[in-house]
Amino acid sequence: MEINHPAANMLIMQAKMQNTEYGDNTNYCVSFAGELLKKAEKLIKMGIHTADIVIGFRRGVELLESYINKFKSRDIKDVKDLKEVKKFMFACISSKQLGLEDIIAN
Repeated sequence: MEINHPAANMLIMQAKMQNTEYGDNTNYCVSFAGELLKKAEKLIKMGIHTADIVIGFRRGVELLESYINKFKSRDIKDVKDLKEVKKFMFACISSKQLGLEDIIAN
């Protein structure tokens, strides 16, 4: 299918990138981006310039990045250490394959 709308094309590219990089959460990412577009549409109808909307979105990302580091519980010190990485993988795996954490994490 050929899509001509620039915003729709960006959503398609974003979903493909999400799937390539992580293999999961494409629905969430597209839904989230759609909500951002809805909010941007309302702001445009209010007369706010698109450049100002983009500045606001970028500022939001900066705030998120500053807050997200405050909420992390721990860091992986050595990504090559299987035991350390396995601890972090358990939560992710158990949300998708409950009961198979030991098998899949290895």
